[in-house]
Amino acid sequence: MLKLYLVLGMVTLFVTSLLIGILTYKFEKKENYSFLGMFPFEMKTEKNPIFSLILRIMLCLSIAFMCVLSMYMLWFDISSGFLTKSLCLLMLFTSTILISLFIINFKSLNNHILMASIFSSTVFIEYFLFGYITLRKQFDIYNLFQTISSFIGMFVLLVLIFFPPLQNWYKMKKKKIKEGEEVYSRGRVNILALFEWISIFLFVFLFIIISLSN
Repeated sequence: MLKLYLVLGMVTLFVTSLLIGILTYKFEKKENYSFLGMFPFEMKTEKNPIFSLILRIMLCLSIAFMCVLSMYMLWFDISSGFLTKSLCLLMLFTSTILISLFIINFKSLNNHILMASIFSSTVFIEYFLFGYITLRKQFDIYNLFQTISSFIGMFVLLVLIFFPPLQNWYKMKKKKIKEGEEVYSRGRVNILALFEWISIFLFVFLFIIISLSN
Protein backbone atom coordinates (compact mmCIF):
# COMPACT_ATOMS: atom_id res chain seq x y z
CA MET A 1 0.00 0.00 0.00
CA LEU A 2 2.90 2.37 0.77
CA LYS A 3 4.22 1.77 -2.72
CA LEU A 4 0.88 2.89 -4.17
CA TYR A 5 0.84 6.04 -2.06
CA LEU A 6 4.38 6.93 -3.09
CA VAL A 7 3.60 6.45 -6.79
CA LEU A 8 0.40 8.50 -6.54
CA GLY A 9 2.28 11.21 -4.66
CA MET A 10 5.05 11.32 -7.25
CA VAL A 11 2.67 11.45 -10.21
CA THR A 12 0.46 14.07 -8.53
CA LEU A 13 3.42 16.33 -7.73
CA PHE A 14 4.88 15.93 -11.22
CA VAL A 15 1.58 16.64 -12.99
CA THR A 16 0.93 19.60 -10.68
CA SER A 17 4.34 21.08 -11.49
CA LEU A 18 3.60 20.76 -15.22
CA LEU A 19 0.20 22.43 -14.80
CA ILE A 20 1.86 25.30 -12.93
CA GLY A 21 4.39 25.60 -15.76
CA ILE A 22 1.69 25.60 -18.44
CA LEU A 23 -0.32 28.28 -16.61
CA THR A 24 2.84 30.32 -16.00
CA TYR A 25 3.68 30.27 -19.70
CA LYS A 26 0.11 31.19 -20.62
CA PHE A 27 0.13 34.06 -18.11
CA GLU A 28 3.34 35.62 -19.44
CA LYS A 29 3.36 34.78 -23.16
CA LYS A 30 -0.41 35.06 -23.72
CA GLU A 31 -0.34 31.84 -25.75
CA ASN A 32 -0.69 28.13 -25.09
CA TYR A 33 2.30 26.01 -24.16
CA SER A 34 3.00 23.23 -26.68
CA PHE A 35 4.75 19.99 -25.76
CA LEU A 36 5.45 19.50 -29.48
CA GLY A 37 7.75 22.47 -29.87
CA MET A 38 8.59 24.01 -26.50
CA PHE A 39 11.19 22.98 -23.97
CA PRO A 40 10.84 22.14 -20.28
CA PHE A 41 12.94 25.17 -19.25
CA GLU A 42 10.41 27.48 -20.93
CA MET A 43 7.97 26.72 -18.12
CA LYS A 44 9.01 29.82 -16.22
CA THR A 45 8.28 33.53 -16.00
CA GLU A 46 10.56 36.53 -15.69
CA LYS A 47 7.75 38.88 -14.67
CA ASN A 48 6.66 36.89 -11.64
CA PRO A 49 9.55 34.75 -10.33
CA ILE A 50 7.39 33.39 -7.49
CA PHE A 51 5.61 31.11 -9.98
CA SER A 52 8.93 29.78 -11.26
CA LEU A 53 9.98 29.17 -7.65
CA ILE A 54 6.77 27.25 -6.91
CA LEU A 55 7.26 25.20 -10.10
CA ARG A 56 10.80 24.24 -9.11
CA ILE A 57 9.75 23.40 -5.56
CA MET A 58 7.00 21.08 -6.83
CA LEU A 59 9.37 19.57 -9.37
CA CYS A 60 12.05 18.98 -6.73
CA LEU A 61 9.47 17.33 -4.47
CA SER A 62 8.38 15.01 -7.28
CA ILE A 63 12.04 14.13 -7.97
CA ALA A 64 12.54 13.48 -4.25
CA PHE A 65 9.61 11.04 -4.45
CA MET A 66 11.28 9.41 -7.47
CA CYS A 67 14.45 8.86 -5.47
CA VAL A 68 12.52 7.43 -2.52
CA LEU A 69 10.55 5.17 -4.86
CA SER A 70 13.71 3.92 -6.54
CA MET A 71 15.21 2.93 -3.20
CA TYR A 72 11.97 1.47 -1.82
CA MET A 73 10.98 -0.57 -4.90
CA LEU A 74 14.40 -1.69 -6.08
CA TRP A 75 17.18 -1.39 -3.50
CA PHE A 76 15.33 -2.53 -0.37
CA ASP A 77 13.28 -5.21 -2.13
CA ILE A 78 13.95 -8.55 -0.45
CA SER A 79 14.54 -10.19 -3.84
CA SER A 80 16.78 -7.38 -5.05
CA GLY A 81 19.86 -8.62 -6.91
CA PHE A 82 22.79 -6.98 -8.69
CA LEU A 83 20.78 -5.96 -11.76
CA THR A 84 17.94 -4.57 -9.66
CA LYS A 85 20.31 -2.54 -7.50
CA SER A 86 22.09 -1.30 -10.64
CA LEU A 87 18.74 -0.19 -12.04
CA CYS A 88 18.04 1.62 -8.76
CA LEU A 89 21.33 3.54 -8.88
CA LEU A 90 20.76 4.45 -12.52
CA MET A 91 17.28 5.77 -11.78
CA LEU A 92 18.63 7.85 -8.90
CA PHE A 93 21.14 9.35 -11.31
CA THR A 94 18.47 9.99 -13.97
CA SER A 95 16.21 11.66 -11.40
CA THR A 96 18.91 14.22 -10.66
CA ILE A 97 19.58 14.82 -14.37
CA LEU A 98 15.88 15.51 -14.94
CA ILE A 99 15.95 18.78 -13.00
CA SER A 100 18.64 20.15 -15.36
CA LEU A 101 16.24 19.98 -18.32
CA PHE A 102 14.01 22.48 -16.52
CA ILE A 103 16.90 24.81 -15.64
CA ILE A 104 19.52 24.87 -18.44
CA ASN A 105 18.27 27.11 -21.25
CA PHE A 106 19.60 28.18 -24.67
CA LYS A 107 22.29 30.36 -23.08
CA SER A 108 24.03 27.01 -22.55
CA LEU A 109 22.62 25.16 -25.56
CA ASN A 110 25.43 22.59 -25.79
CA ASN A 111 25.09 21.78 -22.08
CA HIS A 112 21.33 21.44 -22.48
CA ILE A 113 21.74 19.05 -25.41
CA LEU A 114 24.33 17.06 -23.45
CA MET A 115 22.01 16.70 -20.45
CA ALA A 116 19.10 15.72 -22.73
CA SER A 117 21.27 13.10 -24.43
CA ILE A 118 22.46 11.64 -21.11
CA PHE A 119 18.93 11.64 -19.72
CA SER A 120 17.42 9.87 -22.73
CA SER A 121 20.27 7.35 -22.90
CA THR A 122 19.89 6.38 -19.25
CA VAL A 123 16.11 6.04 -19.65
CA PHE A 124 16.72 3.67 -22.58
CA ILE A 125 19.17 1.58 -20.50
CA GLU A 126 16.67 1.51 -17.62
CA TYR A 127 13.91 0.14 -19.85
CA PHE A 128 16.34 -2.47 -21.20
CA LEU A 129 17.43 -3.51 -17.70
CA PHE A 130 13.91 -3.69 -16.35
CA GLY A 131 12.68 -5.62 -19.39
CA TYR A 132 15.49 -8.12 -18.92
CA ILE A 133 14.74 -8.42 -15.18
CA THR A 134 11.05 -9.13 -15.80
CA LEU A 135 11.91 -11.76 -18.43
CA ARG A 136 13.83 -13.69 -15.77
CA LYS A 137 10.92 -13.68 -13.32
CA GLN A 138 8.22 -16.30 -13.04
CA PHE A 139 5.58 -15.65 -15.68
CA ASP A 140 2.36 -13.87 -14.71
CA ILE A 141 0.12 -11.20 -16.25
CA TYR A 142 1.92 -8.35 -14.45
CA ASN A 143 5.35 -9.47 -15.65
CA LEU A 144 4.01 -9.80 -19.19
CA PHE A 145 2.67 -6.24 -19.10
CA GLN A 146 5.95 -4.94 -17.65
CA THR A 147 8.04 -6.73 -20.26
CA ILE A 148 5.92 -5.54 -23.18
CA SER A 149 5.86 -1.97 -21.82
CA SER A 150 9.65 -2.02 -21.38
CA PHE A 151 10.30 -3.08 -24.95
CA ILE A 152 7.81 -0.55 -26.31
CA GLY A 153 9.60 2.20 -24.36
CA MET A 154 12.95 1.02 -25.73
CA PHE A 155 11.57 0.97 -29.29
CA VAL A 156 10.21 4.53 -29.03
CA LEU A 157 13.57 5.86 -27.83
CA LEU A 158 15.45 3.91 -30.51
CA VAL A 159 13.25 5.46 -33.20
CA LEU A 160 13.87 8.95 -31.85
CA ILE A 161 17.63 8.44 -31.64
CA PHE A 162 18.43 6.41 -34.76
CA PHE A 163 15.54 6.85 -37.25
CA PRO A 164 17.21 8.50 -40.31
CA PRO A 165 14.82 11.48 -40.72
CA LEU A 166 15.41 12.36 -37.05
CA GLN A 167 19.19 12.05 -36.98
CA ASN A 168 19.58 15.83 -36.78
CA TRP A 169 17.23 16.11 -33.80
CA TYR A 170 19.89 17.85 -31.71
CA LYS A 171 20.63 20.65 -34.21
CA MET A 172 19.19 24.11 -33.61
CA LYS A 173 19.55 26.93 -36.15
CA LYS A 174 20.50 30.26 -34.65
CA LYS A 175 18.06 32.94 -35.78
CA LYS A 176 19.21 36.13 -34.06
CA ILE A 177 20.47 37.63 -30.84
CA LYS A 178 17.80 39.48 -28.91
CA GLU A 179 18.68 41.52 -25.84
CA GLY A 180 21.92 39.60 -25.41
CA GLU A 181 20.22 36.18 -25.64
CA GLU A 182 20.51 33.83 -28.59
CA VAL A 183 17.20 33.00 -30.29
CA TYR A 184 16.85 29.82 -32.33
CA SER A 185 14.39 29.19 -35.12
CA ARG A 186 11.97 26.28 -34.82
CA GLY A 187 8.74 25.13 -36.34
CA ARG A 188 5.49 24.07 -34.74
CA VAL A 189 7.10 20.71 -34.02
CA ASN A 190 10.65 20.77 -32.66
CA ILE A 191 12.34 17.37 -32.61
CA LEU A 192 14.69 18.22 -29.75
CA ALA A 193 11.86 19.47 -27.51
CA LEU A 194 9.62 16.52 -28.41
CA PHE A 195 12.54 14.14 -27.79
CA GLU A 196 12.98 15.57 -24.29
CA TRP A 197 9.31 15.41 -23.36
CA ILE A 198 8.86 11.84 -24.62
CA SER A 199 11.93 10.78 -22.60
CA ILE A 200 10.57 12.54 -19.50
CA PHE A 201 7.13 10.94 -19.75
CA LEU A 202 8.68 7.52 -20.39
CA PHE A 203 10.81 7.94 -17.28
CA VAL A 204 7.76 8.76 -15.15
CA PHE A 205 5.86 5.84 -16.70
CA LEU A 206 8.73 3.51 -15.77
CA PHE A 207 8.01 4.13 -12.08
CA ILE A 208 4.38 3.18 -12.65
CA ILE A 209 5.13 -0.13 -14.35
CA ILE A 210 7.80 -1.02 -11.77
CA SER A 211 5.25 -0.42 -9.00
CA LEU A 212 3.21 -3.31 -10.42
CA SER A 213 5.91 -5.75 -9.29
CA ASN A 214 5.00 -8.07 -6.46
